[in-house]
Amino acid sequence: MNVTGLFRKRHALRAPYLLLFELSAAMMALRAVPLSEVVCDSVLALCLLFLAVSDWEQSRIPNQLLFIPAACRVVFLICTAGWRLLLSSLSGAAFLALTMALISHIGGHLRGVGCFGGGDIKLFGLAGLYLGAERGLWCAGIACMIGLITALAVHRNRFPFGPSISAAIILCLLLPG
Repeated sequence: MNVTGLFRKRHALRAPYLLLFELSAAMMALRAVPLSEVVCDSVLALCLLFLAVSDWEQSRIPNQLLFIPAACRVVFLICTAGWRLLLSSLSGAAFLALTMALISHIGGHLRGVGCFGGGDIKLFGLAGLYLGAERGLWCAGIACMIGLITALAVHRNRFPFGPSISAAIILCLLLPG
């Protein structure tokens, strides 16, 4: 199933994710930030919504849904904030993605199976691009807590981590920096 067909199916997860998107878009619009940043954050929230559903249903995070908000953020930073903030955001993305890749690699040696998939690591990189290194680490901690609650709720040993990361990114964007 392609990304555009994800919401054509009737399933129990559609309503909560749509509600999460609507609430996050409304709260992002209420922040005292320029309209261009609200648009950029809304693009991110919409892509996070679709990739959360895609990861939950197919255990796959499409690269397009990671590239679109990343490109939007880079263009926004170049046009409004300049190169210094762009380099800071790119270093936050690299730091968070490499940290999560290292954790997954170590977990793979300890358990025999990796902790995160490649899409999850790229999604953490996107979180670092939007949040920076420090807030990105907080986001990773919040994502792990949401993932733990999800694991207890669904009673499965393995489940997609993308929805937990997506929810954590939106929470971290809504909280003051």
